[in-house]
Amino acid sequence: MTETSETSGSTMTLPQPVPDGRVPDDRVPADQRILGIDRRTIWPGVVLLIVWALWSQAMPWINDQVKLDNPIVAGDVINLGFGEVTFVPTVGWDLLSGTLLVEGDEDAVAVPASATLLSETVSYSAKSGNFDGTPEELLDRMIKVNDSLDDLGVKDEQGRSSIQNADGVPGEVAYLVGVDQVALIATFVFEPEGGGTKIGVEIEVRGEPGSLQELVEEFAPMIETTTYRPAGQEAN
Repeated sequence: MTETSETSGSTMTLPQPVPDGRVPDDRVPADQRILGIDRRTIWPGVVLLIVWALWSQAMPWINDQVKLDNPIVAGDVINLGFGEVTFVPTVGWDLLSGTLLVEGDEDAVAVPASATLLSETVSYSAKSGNFDGTPEELLDRMIKVNDSLDDLGVKDEQGRSSIQNADGVPGEVAYLVGVDQVALIATFVFEPEGGGTKIGVEIEVRGEPGSLQELVEEFAPMIETTTYRPAGQEAN
């Protein structure tokens, strides 16, 4: 059927559209569909769902099951340098990194050195290094430049005081409050016998406020036993 249209006194015949029975090129054939879904895309989708489930559900569960298995036992001593800069770790805490003092192998660890221990809720880190200054200056530098303390979000210093280690060497301690955690940090500076470069030790105890308060009797002795004793020197 055609229809005519008058334009400028003449007639023009307009063709009627003819139905197109062709199947669009992008249409998925019926034998390749399941419930209307292209079955070629089902397997990649399943893989993505499995990966998502592993990361969002299984991985946190696995992490919860993994326990450190390097517990400190009585008699262990942490070597922070030549067997002369040391501290006594708390029994039962896990040694995440660092080196235990071994008789006859004291030089296995040189300055600088570090060690990290963990309880269930609190971490304890100690690091030695050359530093020609005072404990107060080392504490100030620690607050300003230590990347680990930046994780607190804010570093609101709530208090600072002087301390002494087991040998009577003076140190400095400060309490920092962050967004979700708090940190107790301490510093000592040791002068080797006969001169030489001073050795500074930075200590960081990190956890939730209640956790630090509950475990203070466990980590305080680690701070107190942080000492410098030349080879062969007995405890005072």
